[in-house]
Amino acid sequence: MKAIDLGSKKVLFTVFKLTLPAMLAQFISVLYSIVDRMYVGNIAVIGKDVLAGVGVCAPVSTLINSFAFLIGLGGAPLFAMSLGEGKQENAKKILSNALTALAVLAVAVAAAAIAFRRPLLMTFGASDRTYIYAERYLTVCAAGAIFPIIATGLNQYIIAQGYAGIGMATTAIGAAANIALDPLFIFVFDMDAQGAAIATVLSQFLSFVFVLTFLRLKNTKIRLVIRKPSAKIVGRIVKLGISPFLIIATDSVIVIVANAMLKKYGGADGDMWITVSTIVQAFFSIVTMPLLGISTGSQPVLSYNYGAKNI
Repeated sequence: MKAIDLGSKKVLFTVFKLTLPAMLAQFISVLYSIVDRMYVGNIAVIGKDVLAGVGVCAPVSTLINSFAFLIGLGGAPLFAMSLGEGKQENAKKILSNALTALAVLAVAVAAAAIAFRRPLLMTFGASDRTYIYAERYLTVCAAGAIFPIIATGLNQYIIAQGYAGIGMATTAIGAAANIALDPLFIFVFDMDAQGAAIATVLSQFLSFVFVLTFLRLKNTKIRLVIRKPSAKIVGRIVKLGISPFLIIATDSVIVIVANAMLKKYGGADGDMWITVSTIVQAFFSIVTMPLLGISTGSQPVLSYNYGAKNI
């Protein structure tokens, strides 16, 4: 519950205290993604087809969730700058508008993904054999997209207040719940891809509840209070967030194109190559994702001190 002093003169120590939990959070996120695929791949008889279907959905789900970073990484620096300037009321307005923007985006993106799921999935690498599993997985994840988008987006504002441990806990709660729920829905309830998706959405819901609860606590430095939406504030958030959004979104597009090419040129083994690619991408994330903790963890220190004119 204790926030780190972002204006501390011990800069290296402060950055380390923020980046270490952020890196661990990213590692935990990757780990439960890998465990999720392990469970799916071990489904009797149809495991490889289900994994191929989930592999087609994975970059689409990441693309959907990238909208969380449009608002999260766009508004959190402005939020921390306001704290550095001593303008807490302005910080509250930014946080409130961030919630509104995240909710609107989540509903719009989820509706589009569900409405166009068949042409999307067939274009992005699903085959007649794997589409049924991809469709089940994507439909559930898209329907519950509001939970990860709001949880991930608002978690940036928790970290921006110096609550590095709470930010990590948000990810850890979702990861632990998903690892526990996966075998229940996949094997006990025999729900294959749909079960994996339900387990994922339920775990994301727990992270969502945790984030909103923490931001509403009386002891939280900047509490979440619903205010009238401001197009000007949302515009500033989007303007700053478009860069990280495009970086994450294009990473997803690269994987989508790779899956589509594997399907097109992989011949009879196209589904198998997508399965292989899904496994490789999951393990490759072990290297790349934790490194994001360095940038996301140090950003609040940079923003706060910029706002405080402590160049």
